[in-house]
Amino acid sequence: MKTRFIVFLILICLGSVSHASENGIRAGWQIAATYNGLSRVNGPISGIYAGFYHISYPLGVKFIGIQSGLEFCQVGYRKDSENYRQQNYLGIPVSLRIKMGPIYLIGGIEGNVKITEKNVVNGSVVSDKSSFFDAHTHAGVGFKIGSFSIEGRYHQGLVDINKGNKTDYLQLGGTFTF
Repeated sequence: MKTRFIVFLILICLGSVSHASENGIRAGWQIAATYNGLSRVNGPISGIYAGFYHISYPLGVKFIGIQSGLEFCQVGYRKDSENYRQQNYLGIPVSLRIKMGPIYLIGGIEGNVKITEKNVVNGSVVSDKSSFFDAHTHAGVGFKIGSFSIEGRYHQGLVDINKGNKTDYLQLGGTFTF
């Protein structure tokens, strides 16, 4: 079931890319944390994100666009090497992008489907699993010169993924438009 859903998401993204005005790849580093209410669960976990995106300009002007794509990311928490939880997600972000010269602002939502999870307690893998789906709002800023950009985004979790826990993460990375 999970494999079929992931294939479905990829086909949707690939089908919509053919009508995009700009296509590119984005990748970088992120630091993720898990919160239960206002309390952080253990320490943060760092990881990577990578994916592709496309931007369409439905109003016909290059300063307001809709950006979407397909992205892999790693989230979770870590107390130490014997106690941590790492989830790997495949997500579809959809954002409004406003460009002002070389600077752009971006904000939107993202739906993520879990592809793997590892939960280690006292050195042993346990079967307590998080939910299959996670969703976030995100906001960020980027700076573009030519085909390259650097950008930062903050993602805030909307979904209870496990016993009241929600994830958030900060992404710092680059993009290349082709």
